[in-house]
Amino acid sequence: PGADAASVIAAAVPTGGGGWDWSLYEPYVALALAHGLPLVAVTVSRADARRISADGLAAHGFDAAVPPDLLDAQARTIVDSHCGHVDLPRAEQMALAQIARDQFMARQIAAHADGSVLLLAGNGHVRRDIGVPRWLAPALRARSLVIGLAESPDAASGGGSPAFDRQLATPA
Repeated sequence: PGADAASVIAAAVPTGGGGWDWSLYEPYVALALAHGLPLVAVTVSRADARRISADGLAAHGFDAAVPPDLLDAQARTIVDSHCGHVDLPRAEQMALAQIARDQFMARQIAAHADGSVLLLAGNGHVRRDIGVPRWLAPALRARSLVIGLAESPDAASGGGSPAFDRQLATPA
């Protein structure tokens, strides 16, 4: 039954993958289905993200009390990831969408926290210092383990980064 369900999920992926590579997620989805574990979608759509960037967090039911260090770090990450082609004011607007996604993921984790929860998300979302964990209640944050993936052994050395509890090296 797990393989059939995984096929149904794969078929639901938008043409072109919608920005994500199904082959990277398929083994985890199949494993969860094989063990009867629930799967919960935990993202904000691109269309909603654009509206949040334009209208602000509060207009869409998100917490607008974003600590300045978090907004600044998210915005600077966006500037850096766009090789400086996005200016800081625009990056701050774009950061609102990232923050909304993180808040939504944190809400879903909290809603399912009576059992074990595994969040599969990009390194930017799982960062302990500026990602989803910042939006978890302190008790839930304290029992969370954050694992980041890096494409080189040097980047995965741990290096005392506040972003992850552990880092693993993966092939590029």
